Amino acid sequence: MLERRTDDGDLARDCLTFTNWFVSRGGTDGVMAAGGDALGVERSLDAEAYEVTFFALYDPRTDLVFRVEAPYAFTRDPERRERLTRQVLHDVAAERGPPLAVAKADELARIDRQGSEELTRRIEREFDTDREKAYDDERWGAVSEAF
Repeated sequence: MLERRTDDGDLARDCLTFTNWFVSRGGTDGVMAAGGDALGVERSLDAEAYEVTFFALYDPRTDLVFRVEAPYAFTRDPERRERLTRQVLHDVAAERGPPLAVAKADELARIDRQGSEELTRRIEREFDTDREKAYDDERWGAVSEAF
């Protein structure tokens, strides 16, 4: 849906495209929703401030869609939300992929294979679902046979 085409029908690769911001209250984001339990963590702001908000950003150069997330506390103000959007667009454009801070955080947050498999099994049990292959498989180098 975020792909742009030239008059000839070819994929236009000259511009990033993105959606509006949305509030996510489903799946694993439900625990941070205003009605969720926040995994038992005490909240000092109103519960709504912790809700997960996101927008999707498509980079046609790599044919990847990024989900950009921030707590509602940071996106409720339209001006701050616009500045955050522009900063992320700038960083993705400049890096031709995730911004440097995100790439570094990914590197630091890398979970070993055993930990990843255990986390996957626990999420599957908690949400009574099966895992599907996703962008993170490519991002983290997961091997599909493990799932």
